[in-house]
Amino acid sequence: MVQSLVVAPRLELWVLAAFLVSITGCGDDGNLRDSGGVDGGADTGAPDVGLSVAQPIIPWLDEGAPPDVLLPCPEGWREVVVDGVTECDPYPEGGPGICGAGEAHFLGEPTCQPIGAPCPADDFSAALPTDGSVIYVKAGAPPGGDGSLTSPYAELSELSWLSLRPGTTVALAKGTYEGSMPLRPGVRVVGACTAETILVGTVPIVRAVVMVTGAGEAPVVRNIWIRNAPQAGALVNSGRSLTLEGVLIDTATTSGVSIANPDTSVTLRNVVIRNTTPRPSDGDLGRGIEVSDGGRLDAQRLVIDRCHDMGLLVLGAGSRAMLTDAVIADTRANAGLGGNGMGIVALSAGEFDAQRLLVRGNMNAGIFILGTGSAASLSDTIVQDTQPHATTGGFGIGIDVQGGGQLDAQRLLIRRNRDYGVSTSGTGSRTTLAGGAIRDTMVRESDDRSGVGILADRGSHLDARRLVVQGSQSTGIQVDGAGASGTLLDVVVRDTTYRGSTDLAGIGVLAVNGSQLDAERLLIEECDLGILDNHVGTHLTLFDTVVRSMRAVESSGELGRGITVQDGARLDADRLRVERVRELGIVVVDGSIAEVRDVTITETLRAECATTSCPDVPYGYAAVAVDAALSLTRFEIRDAATCGVFVASEEGTSETALYLESGIVTGAVIGACIQIDGYDLDRLTSDVRYVDNGSNLEATMLPVP
Repeated sequence: MVQSLVVAPRLELWVLAAFLVSITGCGDDGNLRDSGGVDGGADTGAPDVGLSVAQPIIPWLDEGAPPDVLLPCPEGWREVVVDGVTECDPYPEGGPGICGAGEAHFLGEPTCQPIGAPCPADDFSAALPTDGSVIYVKAGAPPGGDGSLTSPYAELSELSWLSLRPGTTVALAKGTYEGSMPLRPGVRVVGACTAETILVGTVPIVRAVVMVTGAGEAPVVRNIWIRNAPQAGALVNSGRSLTLEGVLIDTATTSGVSIANPDTSVTLRNVVIRNTTPRPSDGDLGRGIEVSDGGRLDAQRLVIDRCHDMGLLVLGAGSRAMLTDAVIADTRANAGLGGNGMGIVALSAGEFDAQRLLVRGNMNAGIFILGTGSAASLSDTIVQDTQPHATTGGFGIGIDVQGGGQLDAQRLLIRRNRDYGVSTSGTGSRTTLAGGAIRDTMVRESDDRSGVGILADRGSHLDARRLVVQGSQSTGIQVDGAGASGTLLDVVVRDTTYRGSTDLAGIGVLAVNGSQLDAERLLIEECDLGILDNHVGTHLTLFDTVVRSMRAVESSGELGRGITVQDGARLDADRLRVERVRELGIVVVDGSIAEVRDVTITETLRAECATTSCPDVPYGYAAVAVDAALSLTRFEIRDAATCGVFVASEEGTSETALYLESGIVTGAVIGACIQIDGYDLDRLTSDVRYVDNGSNLEATMLPVP
């Protein structure tokens, strides 16, 4: 694991007494000869006239986060400030209400609302046509009725469904009905109210309680509760259409709503689907909604709750779902299978769009997008509390994009998920985020590993703007593998601290294994390690970046470092500030290359464990090159606890090169710690001043990081 390389650095066991002697010298001894602006004599406490180190240009730095990453809140959502970031909550304080029969708490509403029309005082809906086109059905009516208001049918089976003409309305009174409804185009079914007009399906089993028998004008079903049906709630295919309004589908079998084939469409308004159960024959399915083979779904004010396998599946080219004010919650794995339980799934070029969406408490992945052409477009979306795999304890991912899938999201809140908040992997996969927060991503339940806020790996790409990643338990942002790339603009990574059971490190930003990452206006703070740039072929480019207030690993007292570049990686940085870090400010080792312009490194402290468990490796070095090349141009190094700059070679090669040009080293115990015999000091003295250091140069051997 990458983390283990950081937490357990290689140590040279130098004599501690020599180290202590070297750092207690005082005064400017003039060891660095006068060259290109170095003053080996009197110190004035200021750099040469003309030295100008440009500072990072981050307009929002004082506020600690980009403005309005999740704002404006949708109408009906309330603003809540969490760790300095304003989030939007779709429910009132205290969360969603406990609703009665026929009610739901839709997003953005202050309380529970009737799913359909309120129950009337009379038996039938008060909103029926008066033009003679209504057929009346009343459970328990005397037999032999003719369908009129005064002599209604008593059972659904008494209607000749296949002969109903377009424009006909079937009015169902309060009561419970057994049977199914094969609807012709243009027919309407209107219940008295959702809470008291109940359909229980039929035995022998037909495929669904509601079906459509032909193409044409979409039939409409209103104010109905489908309950405990031994078949699907509604099935629409073969180019037909259906509209459900104010419908509750509760404990249907196999699926709540199934939509299949090109030119097939279903419109949902104020619909709740819950407790859909698997097939008794094999324990499979039990999904909330399936959209497949080119079907279309348009849903507004939708709740899918406690279904099985998948809350919503969009499968196949041309299949599309459009969601507005929707909740997909608590999807469960099928008994004996242990898999799925996912909230929303787009497969094989299926697509979905969502505005004002809450995905909560599902399993394995809240949203899963797999395959070339599969895509999701999200705005004002929350994905939270995804649960791990039912049997292995793995996964628990917020959003998982794989195999060429595409995610485009704005105002996205990802919180309290496991493994990864957002994961993008596989060649051609892409995630684009414009405004968002990823909070409190936890390690896997199975092995206490992972816990990454956002990942791009294996040939995928991440493009993130106006993003806050906070409280990850392993890594804030990770770009991993050859072909993987990322661009960050106006991004904060904060409070990444490993909270598992082993001594790993919490890394703010990790670029590794040949990946490419470009970042502009980046703030990293309060992590165990700010940035790790690792492995041959990995290239990290930074503009206007601040790394500050790193902290040691709680269990060991080690780390708290700023930037580490190792194992042949490359770093290019402009306008960089590293401040209040421990052990090492910028360290470049193992054949790596770093070129940094306009850099300030201040307050590099010794290891927190220096006086307890790690007295042999206290460090406190601001800029370090070991068997690697580091170039600093226009720089300030201030208040390093031990060395302003440190140069060494563990392998005894000539590969180490530290180049300094136009800068100042001040307030260090030792200005320059040189541990290579015959090192060319001209590399350290081109328009460089060493001011107010305990000593400007020491060659005493110190621990090599």
